[in-house]
Amino acid sequence: MKKRYLILFIFISLFFALSCSSCANETVIFINKSCSVPPTYGVEWDASNDVWRHIDIDGHTITLTTSDFDAHPIWGQMRRCNLNAAGDVLAYKDEVGYTNDGSNGYVMVEIPRTYVKTSSPSVNVYRWWVTSYHRSGFIVHYAFNQGGDGTPHNDAKYIYSAAYEAGFEHDSTNDHYELQSQTGVQPWTGEEITLVHFDGGQNEPAVGDLLTTATDSSYYVVDWVVDTGTWAGDNAAGDIWLRKPGDSSCGFADNEDVTNDTQSVVFAGGVGLGVNGAVSELSLNINEARTYAQNIGSGWNITNFWELSLIRLLYYIEYADADSQTTIGRGIVDKPLGFGFAGELTGADSIDTNIASNGTGTGDATDGLTPISYRGKENFYGNCWNFIDGFDAINASYDLAKTDGTSTFASPLVLHSSSTTAPITTDGYQTNLLYETNLEYALIPSAVGGSDSTYLCDYLYAHDIGETNILLFGGHWDSSASAGAGYLRSASEASFSRRYYGCRLSFLKP
Repeated sequence: MKKRYLILFIFISLFFALSCSSCANETVIFINKSCSVPPTYGVEWDASNDVWRHIDIDGHTITLTTSDFDAHPIWGQMRRCNLNAAGDVLAYKDEVGYTNDGSNGYVMVEIPRTYVKTSSPSVNVYRWWVTSYHRSGFIVHYAFNQGGDGTPHNDAKYIYSAAYEAGFEHDSTNDHYELQSQTGVQPWTGEEITLVHFDGGQNEPAVGDLLTTATDSSYYVVDWVVDTGTWAGDNAAGDIWLRKPGDSSCGFADNEDVTNDTQSVVFAGGVGLGVNGAVSELSLNINEARTYAQNIGSGWNITNFWELSLIRLLYYIEYADADSQTTIGRGIVDKPLGFGFAGELTGADSIDTNIASNGTGTGDATDGLTPISYRGKENFYGNCWNFIDGFDAINASYDLAKTDGTSTFASPLVLHSSSTTAPITTDGYQTNLLYETNLEYALIPSAVGGSDSTYLCDYLYAHDIGETNILLFGGHWDSSASAGAGYLRSASEASFSRRYYGCRLSFLKP
């Protein structure tokens, strides 16, 4: 008799395991003949009436709070970590050894594999859902395929998205430039880093030291390398990289001495650092940014289009509100345009310590002048535009990195998927989305005419007819109300290098 009951129990358990299709690929816990699985959260946007609402898998309205998202396996597990060049996690935020300053590796945000579903139940009504497991009708978001090298990555387990805008680093061993992600540095933008050759120096400088010449001041050391001689031998010679906030030229005369004010000493045994030859600006366009990211090693790139679309989707689902400048904060967008780089260093206004445990918050200065952070990503918008790879706008179509990951990032893209609809060519606040096969998660605007508080709330600089335009995201320190989680610029070409155009690192493990 006991044996019969045991067989019956096994049969019933197996029946419920097979019938609970929503638990596929998950550990199933049987409690009163039910299964416990991670929740599925969704959002609906009625673009005709400009109404957002949280929905369940059946499209019913539900009420969600920040705590619900903090406990979710996707949003709740978006966390900062230190990553080495090989893509190994060295420490997570709040663990022993973790740092924001780059001393323990690149500071990144780990995003778990995300499953998505979408539908458009009626004209101009859009629905998107997110969950952490493979359930019927869901796919892995395209971002998890994008290695950028033409090789499909078969739904990577994690994406690592930079916590900070990319700074500058010179690898003296390989004699090439690399991007970094760390607090306390000036984001690397075009026309903002100056290369100077020096032919004599004794006292070794440090990154961040303040330098002065006989004719000017307020130069900061970004990096340096010695090619011949030594500092101790009073004959060091090589290259030094400088920045001067608010002045892109960093100009001074040939052979002009440079004094290190930070160390209260001068270079070259009392006569200064001999500058040899004219200074030259170090540009940064999208092709250079891509190269400098890939110089770190396999799997490294700048932010790509599908990664950006994923993070934007996560924001829209979490807040069910497109007005990110109200839900999170304005960001660094209300500063004067000025000259040179007029934004803020990464980690400004104590934001590293101000953000909540879930990574969202603002710095402690005036709204509009202080950074914001969304789930660990500081300056998600504002401070400086970011190059977005895997996107071209031409007269006939949007050409995007293929959803299966078989595109190699380049400008222009060689292997790509193309929209059937041509890009719009009118600038303005976005009011509707292009929604077609393979573009359901792209969040590309199809119409403008709204405002900074209606519809998608953010501005679009549309495609320029006759050009091949790349994509930039987020805006810069002078963008004002135009900026936010949907602020896009598709009106620049790949050769453009500007003092407010920067980038961010991204890593997908090969």
